[in-house]
Parts: sequence; structure tokens; C-alpha cells
Amino acid sequence: MESNINQILTQLTELTKDLNFPISESLDPIFPFFWDTKVQGEFTLEKLLKTAILNFNNYSIGGPIIQAGDLESYLQFCLQESQKYNLETYQKYQDLIDLLTNNLNLELLNIREMYDAGSKFRILIGVTQSGEWLGIAPNIMPGYYTIQPYSNPQIG
Repeated sequence: MESNINQILTQLTELTKDLNFPISESLDPIFPFFWDTKVQGEFTLEKLLKTAILNFNNYSIGGPIIQAGDLESYLQFCLQESQKYNLETYQKYQDLIDLLTNNLNLELLNIREMYDAGSKFRILIGVTQSGEWLGIAPNIMPGYYTIQPYSNPQIG
């Protein structure tokens, strides 16, 4: 992992501490993750979801599971919603959005939940100029949807 990625992930981990995932279906904490292509191989969304979702191979009932979202509208909506809290929370979301948009070719993905076709969760994912994949996801239910988080022992 390159030092720039370490720096971005450290900042992501620090910024997302005590924040909920922006406008998810519930109040799930934000969960930074990193796809290490040297260890995990070529990145694909299917591979990411297979590592994150139990029984992913049976995830075909109800139609397509992944839809691209309107990133710009979503980010603007997140900032508007964060203004309902306090200035510190708003600034943390603004800093988070700036970090992601300045360092990644960012996408918003709406992912249909396995057992409820009407329910979805979102992830923000992107690739750096050097080809590294990282993003943030809600920590939905431990053991049910579990994208392996980035952890930095120095942050805690």
C-alpha cells in the first residue's frame, strides 16, 4: 500500500469517527475500506460484495443489485442534511466529501439488500490515480454485510 493511500485512509478513519453514513436507510456508522489489489487481486464490485455479503452467490432474486447513483446530488443532499446538526458535524462531512472527491474518481452505488428488494444501502467508492480502490460503506449488521474495514492501530 502506498504512503498516499495510508495517508488518505488515516484521514478517512479519523474523519468518519462518530459519524453516521450519510443518509443511509438507518443510522449506520461510516466504515472506510481499502481493496488491496496486490493481496486481493483485481478489483471488481462483484468481488467486493462477495467478501462483504454472506451468501452473495444466491443474491439474484429481485433483479439487479447495483445501480449507479447521482453522486453530485447525493453529496449536496448530505451537506444540507448535516447542517441540521451543528457546525462541527457539518464541517466533518464537508472535509470527508473534500477528501473523497479530491483523491478519488468517486462513484455512488445503490445496492439492493438481499432479502428486501425495496431496501438499499449505499457505498461511496473510487479509485486513485495510482489505481488503488477505497471507499466508505455503512456497517449494516456485523456478520451480515461485512466489508473488511481498513484499520490503523495507531488511530484506535
